[in-house]
Amino acid sequence: MPMKKKPTNICCFLPDEIVENILHRLPTKTLLKYKIVCKRWKSLISSTSFKRLHENKSLENPVLILFSRQEGKPFLTTVDLSGAVLDRWDLASIGLQNSAFLPSPFGSDNLLCLVVDMQRFFVCNPSTRRACQICLPKASMHCPSGISKASFGYVPDRNQYVIVAKFKGRRNWRMITLSRDDVVVSAGNIDERWKIIKDSARYRVADGSPWGVFADGILYWTGDADDRRCLTCFDLWEEKFFVVLLPDEIVMIQEYQDDDQWLVELNGDLHLMYKKEGQQDIELWKLDGAGDWGWSKQDMCVAGFRARFGAHFRPVMMDEKGEMLVYNGGFMEWYKLKHEVFRMGGKGYKNIHCHAEDVILDFKLHIDTLL
Repeated sequence: MPMKKKPTNICCFLPDEIVENILHRLPTKTLLKYKIVCKRWKSLISSTSFKRLHENKSLENPVLILFSRQEGKPFLTTVDLSGAVLDRWDLASIGLQNSAFLPSPFGSDNLLCLVVDMQRFFVCNPSTRRACQICLPKASMHCPSGISKASFGYVPDRNQYVIVAKFKGRRNWRMITLSRDDVVVSAGNIDERWKIIKDSARYRVADGSPWGVFADGILYWTGDADDRRCLTCFDLWEEKFFVVLLPDEIVMIQEYQDDDQWLVELNGDLHLMYKKEGQQDIELWKLDGAGDWGWSKQDMCVAGFRARFGAHFRPVMMDEKGEMLVYNGGFMEWYKLKHEVFRMGGKGYKNIHCHAEDVILDFKLHIDTLL
């Protein structure tokens, strides 16, 4: 009786270079499954050099992390820029029922931060689902009663993530630093690392913008100083607060409303989107750093932008041609700034709603990485 041939194991004869060239193009979720194919693949996928190769490839094709609710449950859903669902994470299943989404840095080594029950922070890599939780600082007499304001950023020179927060019942702001190892492996009691930021009590943040925006090493909130609208800023490297005044054209508005302006990070720089009083036009202002902290009005005035998109519009990214990808509550379109026309063509991303019942609350560009 002829003996049956054993199935050929592709691990045995393909050179490492070929296997690596194939695998590094795959999404993280697939690679995590492929680690159990054989010991050789597990060793290859687990190596630091492969993880960096995979990350560099992923930088060419960023994905979107959608923070949404369906029937009251929060989800993190990963979709590519064609709208295809890559992964879906039920946060309620791990005790994160009441969560808020902090704007998070985009780029290599990017993590995501959530505020849970206004009592703790949840920092994770949604691609691998590795995470750590950070509780409020403890005090000998009075503990803070909850999180009031917060922001999340990254200092590449130190390879550190930073959370800066203001707690209810506390005058001064506090900060905590963590490394990627704190998320990847158990790092003991991270909560003990909270430290007080000296002389920070006088820096105020508008009630309508509790979550700051990160751009180029600085955290930004909408604030006020001497009854004048400004940005309350925190330098992650210097670990100190400072104030940047808004452009005169904006500050002169007598009746200010929080929905008249939006802070967004585009291509690493902070931008201010501002709606003219009594109009639907929107202007785009860029903050010029490097110590000058001046504002430059960009070569655009988006006529009827808010009227066309409604209250849910959000800028997502700007490409090298100066065109902006905008989210409209149900789909995304590229906006050609100079000509004020929309185009779909090859770069239009319709129907990013991965589930019709989902209500998308926030999102971020993300690098699908094993790190």
